Amino acid sequence: MEPDLTPMQQRFVHEYCRDLNATRAAARAGYSPATACEQASRLLANANVRAAVEAAKSAYLAQVQANAAGAVHEAVIIASSDLSEFSFDPKTGDVLPPPGRPEALRAVSSVKRKVKNTPAGTEVEVEIRLWSKTDALKWLGQYMGLLQKQADAGQAPAVVILKGVDGELALGLKKEGGDGAGEEQQPPPP
Repeated sequence: MEPDLTPMQQRFVHEYCRDLNATRAAARAGYSPATACEQASRLLANANVRAAVEAAKSAYLAQVQANAAGAVHEAVIIASSDLSEFSFDPKTGDVLPPPGRPEALRAVSSVKRKVKNTPAGTEVEVEIRLWSKTDALKWLGQYMGLLQKQADAGQAPAVVILKGVDGELALGLKKEGGDGAGEEQQPPPP
């Protein structure tokens, strides 16, 4: 915050950045509700207050972008997870990530362990569940603008097609025509 702002001005900047409503921000900052509109106008005309508001909005935008990037990263981890790559320690039942990919453990939604004592020794049975890969792919497609939540009025919906190709998933989009015939489109290679 700018050092040459009064405590009330600093509070106004904080409150204004919450909802961008200057009158309510002035009242929440402690200015009289009867004169909050005039005070808000005066505050926003002050160059130091405006600079502090812009700085706070820039900081907030950077934080939102960082949070969005983190959410995309987490969704990619889930979407690229492969249950067959996980293993577990036969003595403890601890789940082990694929070699070189410790972050893959974040795709695990639950782990159930059963320990059995047998004449041959202790057996550990492990059940691993991953977060929904379908949900992660759907969210990523929507986030990147590849998919629409709802079809536009008068247009047929887009259909996501996942195909197994030599153990990998290929994503294709199929746009349904009015006659039910679809035209398949493959996304560009990465």
